[in-house]
Amino acid sequence: MSQSVLPAAGTVARSFPRSDNYQPGGILALDLSRWCGWAYGQIGDTTPKFGTIRLSDSLEEARYAAFQDTIEDMIEAMAPSRLVLEAPLPLPAHTSLMITAQQLTLRGLARTAAWRASVARSEIDVSTVRLHILGRRYFPKDQVKREVLRFCLRRGWRVPDHNAGDACLVWLWHVRQVRGEQPAAGPLWAEVA
Repeated sequence: MSQSVLPAAGTVARSFPRSDNYQPGGILALDLSRWCGWAYGQIGDTTPKFGTIRLSDSLEEARYAAFQDTIEDMIEAMAPSRLVLEAPLPLPAHTSLMITAQQLTLRGLARTAAWRASVARSEIDVSTVRLHILGRRYFPKDQVKREVLRFCLRRGWRVPDHNAGDACLVWLWHVRQVRGEQPAAGPLWAEVA
């Protein structure tokens, strides 16, 4: 729905688009990466609001400061009852020290902002989300992004990229957990739309 590009080094502007009217008390789900996917909606919603926030390629500290401002703005604008994060990958799965540092820093900033606003926090690993929603825990690397986008399109969610799609799946996973809905039992039972 929306995409923001955070400012270059030396400027730390508030960048989260506040044009949507958010009903307070919903679930905010985040896929934390250089392109942060987000999804927000109520437990009773069938379609979340979603988007991607692109963190700049600039100085690492400026990127983190901009993310911190953005997550604080999101929490203020949406007033969620819970923040659900896609948990960082296990350390052996990371391909570089910079990616590891970024994942853990974004996680810490998001959790801190939620804590300061008295928002409940939780995390879920991506393989559990995929198993419960897509019917499979593991996919070949290039295939998983296509499957996430395909799933979202079948539901009518025109996500801008797989990052927003991942956030939508995390949101849907949490909603189904709260509703007590059973997960897909395998690829043959995965939701088709």
